Amino acid sequence: MKIPLLLLTILVALPSLGQISLTLNPHCGDFEPVFTDVEVLDLREGQKLVGFIHKGITNKPEQIVFTGNMADSLVPFFKAPNGDLKTPKKLVFILNELFMNENTKSVPKTGKLKLSTRLFIKNDLETYSEILTTDSIFTVKGFDVTKKLFRLVSDELCNLSKTAAKTENNRERPVLTRSELEHFDSLEISKLPIFSNQKPTSGIFKDYSHFKENKPDIEAEILVEKSKKGKFTAYRIFGSRRKKVQLETSGFYAISDGIKLFKATSEGLFEIKKIDHKLFYDRAGSFTDPGNAGIYFGMAGAMIAFSLSPHKINLFRFKINHRRGNSIPMGIVE
Repeated sequence: MKIPLLLLTILVALPSLGQISLTLNPHCGDFEPVFTDVEVLDLREGQKLVGFIHKGITNKPEQIVFTGNMADSLVPFFKAPNGDLKTPKKLVFILNELFMNENTKSVPKTGKLKLSTRLFIKNDLETYSEILTTDSIFTVKGFDVTKKLFRLVSDELCNLSKTAAKTENNRERPVLTRSELEHFDSLEISKLPIFSNQKPTSGIFKDYSHFKENKPDIEAEILVEKSKKGKFTAYRIFGSRRKKVQLETSGFYAISDGIKLFKATSEGLFEIKKIDHKLFYDRAGSFTDPGNAGIYFGMAGAMIAFSLSPHKINLFRFKINHRRGNSIPMGIVE
């Protein structure tokens, strides 16, 4: 998947931070994979950056990167060492998300891994059926969290391979062509009104399920004002006298004034922008800001607790996951 030109302004590889490379171990104990032909499609936006850790006594933030070819490195987890199996089985493995981070302020330290994948098996004809989907958050605790996180990635890939090996193909499920798998995200997005419609409906979206359908839980006239400092404030307009009532944003998913969309978080509103039918928003943060101590992992707009500099305020970019509405960290806007 090509990264839109506008996203090239994001510093996915942050030069002033140290780096540590993710290593994968495809040896899954006594289990041997069963697929004779495996193809991996890495559909992540930023394919090098896979997370952040905090290293040493000072908890210095460092990037977790994968320096090789992720798609090639995942194949051994699923491909049978002996390709002469009597029943050839082809698998297409789609990687949508692989991201990890640590929370060093918790006791014991906590590490989280976000893994989103989809597995398709080839039918007798030139079509593919989905046999397995995962969209999960995994947690590890302890002292050497980094080592546990790295091991967890390999362990969960092994678990996926084991589950896929014994999962029967459900021929009643929709089938796709190989070309459709290549553009699977785009096909799904095209069916979601909020991604494809040019004009959002004015109102308040309490959850992602209503947001993606462009059907506000509360359809109303909304006024959004922007301060000189760039902060957005939303008001609901009532009656013929057009009474303005300010809206608290912590209990909503998003708000629209009928022209623009805004991501609602406990820290305020952030304008959502559409790039190639995908939705993004930017928000500021700092590594040392106590209000931003939350780590991204399904939390509605929670900040990533890292930065280029421990005290510098930076602008982070997030992509809205079209499947479940969580915010995927993309990097720091230059």
